[in-house]
Amino acid sequence: MKNRIYTLAIMLLSALSMLSASDITSDGSRKLYFNSAPEWVSWWNTAGATFSAYFKKDATEAWADKATQVKDNLYMVNIPAGTWDHVVLTRHNPDFSTKWNESVEIELNDNNCVWNFRQAGATEPDKWQWCSYMTFTGKERLYFNGKSSWAKSDLAGSDWNSASAKLSACFVCQSTGAWAAEAVNVDGDIYSITPPAGSFTHVILTRHASSTTVFNFDGNLWNQTYDIPLDIYNNYLHEFRVKGHSGYRWQWWRYSEQPVAGVSPSVLAAGLGISIDAVSVCKSATGDPLSLFPRIKADGSGYNYDNVKCATWFKTTDNGATWTHVTGTPLARESAEESVCTTEKVGIANSETYYYLYSRIPAGNRILKVSVDKDCDVECEITSFEMTPTAVNVGTNTYTMDGIVAFTVASGDLVIECDGLSTTIPSPESPQTFSLPGLTADGATDNFHAYFTGLGSCEMYKAVTAPVPAADATVHPDISKTPLDAVTLPPTTADG
Repeated sequence: MKNRIYTLAIMLLSALSMLSASDITSDGSRKLYFNSAPEWVSWWNTAGATFSAYFKKDATEAWADKATQVKDNLYMVNIPAGTWDHVVLTRHNPDFSTKWNESVEIELNDNNCVWNFRQAGATEPDKWQWCSYMTFTGKERLYFNGKSSWAKSDLAGSDWNSASAKLSACFVCQSTGAWAAEAVNVDGDIYSITPPAGSFTHVILTRHASSTTVFNFDGNLWNQTYDIPLDIYNNYLHEFRVKGHSGYRWQWWRYSEQPVAGVSPSVLAAGLGISIDAVSVCKSATGDPLSLFPRIKADGSGYNYDNVKCATWFKTTDNGATWTHVTGTPLARESAEESVCTTEKVGIANSETYYYLYSRIPAGNRILKVSVDKDCDVECEITSFEMTPTAVNVGTNTYTMDGIVAFTVASGDLVIECDGLSTTIPSPESPQTFSLPGLTADGATDNFHAYFTGLGSCEMYKAVTAPVPAADATVHPDISKTPLDAVTLPPTTADG
């Protein structure tokens, strides 16, 4: 299915999973959230404890201020300005004057909430678990696989979407839970759910009887998943386990929706509540590479641009009549690194190309208009030189060569010459047509030369076989070519 585009971005094999470290940069306003009552050190928030954290990279350390309570056991600190790759959560006495305990060194990544962690010095291995504290507006959508193979195994061979089950989800943060409406089948076995407005850290997928009209954990609930940590970069649960069965596991992948054919970029932008960005690229016959890079802002609120950044791109060259996926774009999470995810060619056509960046985070959606900049300082280069001879003029035994020359930018006038004949085209526009008449039709090889007067090296040669000569007129052997008035005709004999 053309709009089923998803790439494995992160596989959380268990609640003990750890993501690899990456540098994160803060200007002092970036936030880190953490659970003050994690499963592995559930006593962390007892005895009136207060909390903080310090951030590390190599030999540099910086402390955050005292943590602020967000909700229940969820706390937050502002990450000090700088670049960091580890954080240590700390536990202090009630007046914040003495540090009591600290966590293991936790490797930072682009998610923003530490949900579980070990205490430093514990006999167990250093472990932690990340999630994302995400704020939804009621416009976003998350997706899940109605035929998860893991869930099917837990349900003794039945699919999650089997038996006319109604599917939904509950979004949770500490003691707060809010239900989504019934899931909608959007593409094959893929279902979408719209998270309710609010801030959450986990989602629970649920399966209900077909008669269900109100979704809750009572009555018609058949099955539910474990609490699955949200992931800021990924929006599609490809695999998940059913609660009550062994293996607390899930797989976040990414799914992106292709815009509907006929929706113009301006209408799409208005519906998303965003403006259209613009960039100009240099005109090129073969197309200058337009590199699409991914980089999301540290707080997950949107995407940065240097030239063009991306995560999942679609494009249209006909103002939205058709949209196509930009082939080769990996949909895996790309944040700290700015590796190229695809290269597009913007050709010589003056039509505008629109690129649409899909994001489940509304502020991350972008529409980019790419136009050709005719004023770019691009070196003149002839990229193609094609010709077609006309039919031979029998009376003159000549032909005309019609052709077309494509080039990057003009440098002076365009000249086409062959066998001492030439035609000059001032102020040419690529692709430029031409006609060179009066060429001899002798079946020989003609060498054509196309060049610009302003740059001698901007040229191209091409050899073409001339048409064969026109056939000589057939003349009766008894008739000479003497003018008619000089011919003496024999006398004729009159009849009777």
